[in-house]
Amino acid sequence: MRIETTKIAELLRSLNEEEMDKLGIFLNSPYFNTSQQMTKLFGLLRSHHSSFKTITREEIYREFYGDEPYKDKRIRDLFSRLLELCHDFLAQCELEKKVHVKKRLTLEQLYVRELENSFNSVMKDARKKLYAEGILDEEYFMNEYYYSRVENDLYYAIESNKRKKSVTDYDDRDIYHFTNYALYRFLLYAVVNFSGRFISDQRPEYEIIKIILKYFDSHPPIENPTIYILYNVMLLDKEETDRETYEKIIGLLEENKDKLSASERRFVFIVLYNYCTVQYARGNSFFRGEHYRLLKYSVEHELYPREGKYFSDTSFISVASTAMIRKDYEWAEQFIEKYRLQLRPDPKENAYTYCKSQLNFRLKNYEEALKLLGKVSIESDEYQGRVSNLRLRIHFEKGDFEICTSIIDSGLHFLSRSKVLTQYKKIRNINFLHFTRRILNVHLGGDRKNLYEIRKDLSAMEAEKIENKIWLLEQIDKMQI
Repeated sequence: MRIETTKIAELLRSLNEEEMDKLGIFLNSPYFNTSQQMTKLFGLLRSHHSSFKTITREEIYREFYGDEPYKDKRIRDLFSRLLELCHDFLAQCELEKKVHVKKRLTLEQLYVRELENSFNSVMKDARKKLYAEGILDEEYFMNEYYYSRVENDLYYAIESNKRKKSVTDYDDRDIYHFTNYALYRFLLYAVVNFSGRFISDQRPEYEIIKIILKYFDSHPPIENPTIYILYNVMLLDKEETDRETYEKIIGLLEENKDKLSASERRFVFIVLYNYCTVQYARGNSFFRGEHYRLLKYSVEHELYPREGKYFSDTSFISVASTAMIRKDYEWAEQFIEKYRLQLRPDPKENAYTYCKSQLNFRLKNYEEALKLLGKVSIESDEYQGRVSNLRLRIHFEKGDFEICTSIIDSGLHFLSRSKVLTQYKKIRNINFLHFTRRILNVHLGGDRKNLYEIRKDLSAMEAEKIENKIWLLEQIDKMQI
């Protein structure tokens, strides 16, 4: 029986060579592992690392139990014990990265043992490291609270003749730091969960957030820049154009860029980007420029949302498409080539080839665009819709209007039967096809006076409800010249 689908095989496959070396050292340490069986099992599995297709349970059993009758429970027990040790190893690896977690655990032990001198020395070093990092994030506020609390706890746990403080000297810094931690956590939660409120109708409301915002209206937390930034982000509203608050946030981010962690900056940029999306869709030229500036900045500074370490193919196509719409073809091509390597393996070539086709279309290399488009797999409804729309635009600009009619008909049929595409995407694509058909009818002999009505209807339609709105307007403008 093969082992490649077992939990231990899956975990070991996730480790690189350096991590496997460290795991070997970990297992050879008698402090962490006292079982020679586990060391032997690891060595045996490591020799088959990556696929684990070249060794079976029976072969492993013979290594440990010779010619005794095979009992699968014994193998399961061996795997389970090694898996538990591997979990301990991963925890140890993570602990090595967490300076303040180690400090907190050390302080906890020194507190229990009432070792005041050592406690004070470790506390001094812990705070020095905390302040030196400069980032005022969740870890910072939590550690500030913990250090203040455990310091107070120690003073009031030591026998009275050893105390350096009396009860009346109570230090309330722990309450202050706890309040900062709680306020920060509530606001960050709100920002993260409300980040999509500008591009959807979902607006979750929490009474505690309203209370916090109302309190800050009269007591702005200026002394805590990260909390102040989150507070201002929550003031942005979907229904209003608030350039003043937006620019204030941008200024605060620039002034305090070293005080926010990468994840916090990413959350804030998502909110700002979505806010700009709504405002420029309403025709605000300032936010149109900001929308693209934020997009480029977030990509170039590793703030654009990822799926782990990968770009999703949807995000990859969206970024490249936005750059092309803005006619920033040089940056679009650089992005496509550079970040191709950061796509997930499965959709990598499809997303890359589609974007290269789109770039050639924008550069009016229509034959090359069609050639590349023919290499894009359309097994998924998502890609079938993308390919159909791009092919329609290519043939439209080539003047192949009869082919366009056929593409529109098949596109509408595809959208009516698709059970995968969301209603939102279906509506956007159906509207695109209907407006393309109206413009196409003028090309095929219809009254050119109809272009005025088409443009009027198209301009009145919200950008969120139609694909390629800018391109459609450009085609109308070409015909009216």
